[in-house]
Amino acid sequence: MEHSLFLERYFSNLELMPGLFYSWEPAIRFELGDPNEPDNNKYIAGSNERAAALYNDLHMPEDECIIVMDILEVDLKRKNLSPFLDRSQHFRISMNTYEMEEILIYRFEIACRAKEIAASKILRAVVHSDLGMKPNIPHRVYILNKRTQTIFHVYDDRGCDILGSNVEKLRPLYEQYNDWILDYDREAITRMLEG
Repeated sequence: MEHSLFLERYFSNLELMPGLFYSWEPAIRFELGDPNEPDNNKYIAGSNERAAALYNDLHMPEDECIIVMDILEVDLKRKNLSPFLDRSQHFRISMNTYEMEEILIYRFEIACRAKEIAASKILRAVVHSDLGMKPNIPHRVYILNKRTQTIFHVYDDRGCDILGSNVEKLRPLYEQYNDWILDYDREAITRMLEG
């Protein structure tokens, strides 16, 4: 699969799995939802806005991307990807399976240009995944970008992991969105990027 070649080239020995931030350096973990925001609607809007801002700063329309989506076997009936892609395009979708903790997971991969991804819809659906809101998508979604040599992963309304093939790939995001870095990991991220 194409994502395996991308990982081999830029992220040797990395596996796309939960806890991605803790599996690779350099990486940044951004906080999307403000835990001090008492208004649920403002909290959700803030999460969506931050996810979109990070995505848009990292992806240009012509960038070659690979979307990797992991779907648990129990959720396989909800694999319809068409709302998240430009329907005028014809995409090659690859699929394989693997097991994690005795659960069968289907991994779908789509190679496309960033402009062909309905990013705001995907991000909103992932942010909504744990909140019981629609639209939502209960799957893990990773967006790999060949130009920026980055991996973009919003894991839910709380946060987003961004991995780079080297520190310089992440430095602009680190400088521009420093206030959004998750405080729990701030010291390690600062050491990594300013070290």
